Amino acid sequence: NAEQQARNAEQLAQNAEQLAQNAEQQARNAEQLAQNAEQRGMEQGMEQGMEQGKKEKAIEIAQQLLDVLDNETISQKTGLSLEEVQNLRNS
Repeated sequence: NAEQQARNAEQLAQNAEQLAQNAEQQARNAEQLAQNAEQRGMEQGMEQGMEQGKKEKAIEIAQQLLDVLDNETISQKTGLSLEEVQNLRNS
């Protein structure tokens, strides 16, 4: 009986150690996931910022061309939609 209790206690200790190791691994995994999410967020933010900058530059160029080119040509050359060019002309 005492021998069985000792084996049970040893098994419980091993189980507790395994649980602690699992918890540590899960903590490392969670940290890695957080770092990955942060990196993806930064990349997406940079990409959106670059796209916004390109759009603003296209609008700036289009505004400079409004008095010398027609809407369709400005649209083709800047990548702005025809509607966006028309809105620029009307504003």
